[in-house]
Amino acid sequence: MAAPGNQPTLVAVPPHRQRLRERGWHLPDMLTAQARGSRIWRPVVRSDVAGPRRGDRSAMPRFAWCARESAAAGSGPVLLVDDVVTTGATLQALASVLGERGVAVAGAVCLADARPEVVAEASAQLS
Repeated sequence: MAAPGNQPTLVAVPPHRQRLRERGWHLPDMLTAQARGSRIWRPVVRSDVAGPRRGDRSAMPRFAWCARESAAAGSGPVLLVDDVVTTGATLQALASVLGERGVAVAGAVCLADARPEVVAEASAQLS
């Protein structure tokens, strides 16, 4: 937990459009919305959304910078938020794009169980 006055800046892993259409919701966005007192920052978008989702997990996902600000997100740690980690390629690719712009990533927060009923129960408990 960050010290008072030094709340983390949260960067949700951007969704692939196909996955967003399949589910109708994006768990990393839901998780960041529940984090009270933290800044939510969206400096990147998926740049591999024209094609199908990566069936071959050895291929790295691609992200493109879209933020107007090119320096760090502000004071405090930057945490990546994702729903599931399998190979770590998505978090690595996102951290790399942020690092190219001078943003230091302090860590990542992930939820391993993304079934809708589990998400709903967890969200109800946070409310």
